[in-house]
Amino acid sequence: MNCIFLVIPLVGNDTAGNEAVYLKGVEGNNHTVAFENLIKKTVQTLKFVKEENFVVYYDHRLFQELYSKAKKNRIKDRPGSVALLNMMPSMKPIEKLGSMNPITVNEVAQNHGILCAFVNYSNVDSDVMLDPDAFINPRAMRVADSEGRNFVPSIVPCNADELFKWFVGHRTPRRTLTEGYEKHTEKEKEVNGVKVSALSYSHQEAEHLLHWAIGEKTHNRRYFMDLKKERLLIFWNQNESIPTFHAYDVELDNSVEIQKMWKECGREIVRKIEKIANLIHV
Repeated sequence: MNCIFLVIPLVGNDTAGNEAVYLKGVEGNNHTVAFENLIKKTVQTLKFVKEENFVVYYDHRLFQELYSKAKKNRIKDRPGSVALLNMMPSMKPIEKLGSMNPITVNEVAQNHGILCAFVNYSNVDSDVMLDPDAFINPRAMRVADSEGRNFVPSIVPCNADELFKWFVGHRTPRRTLTEGYEKHTEKEKEVNGVKVSALSYSHQEAEHLLHWAIGEKTHNRRYFMDLKKERLLIFWNQNESIPTFHAYDVELDNSVEIQKMWKECGREIVRKIEKIANLIHV
């Protein structure tokens, strides 16, 4: 299971305390607009990867600090904030993780906050901090754990494309493409008198594209559109303890498979599949 640690900035350097060493406060008095923009960006980013399996942690104390300031300007009337608040039941306060050992950022002790939770409880290969432009300068941060050992946090900007590409490389557990599936091989077969689509990609090519494929969680199929070869790859989850798939591909205009994809996934996911088809070449 992947973990995303949501960065929420404190409001105003005068109230930020030590945590402001790595977070910047909202400038000026227009907290409502700044808060709303941050929330919209966060909601849009998390929605794009909602088919993935992950849990979001956030610092409830920092969120309340920012929200209480913005609330005075009728923040409840703004749709982005309502969307994030509606998502909160599926998120978890970092306090749920238990006690946190002090770390230092630029030689200043940090006794609380997202970064502390990330350091003490994260697996660098499968967890990430989602940064909605809150960091002053991540590359300049000097971060050390409670024993003085230096480390570099894994940080992804609050951008839907970038977060999805992070999942491609870090999704946990990792997907595997089986080589032993008896039906779909590199040659067309006939099973019980029925022709079975061949896999026209090498195992290595197909397994690479498997990590870019998405689909509706309740179904076993994941899809990837190869615009260059004009092929639609279909990956079947074999429901094993480790996510294991077999694959086949058809022409991109194959009406039968396209209709299945639309029926299973719906408009929103199909649009994501189309976007990812272009994203892989960026």
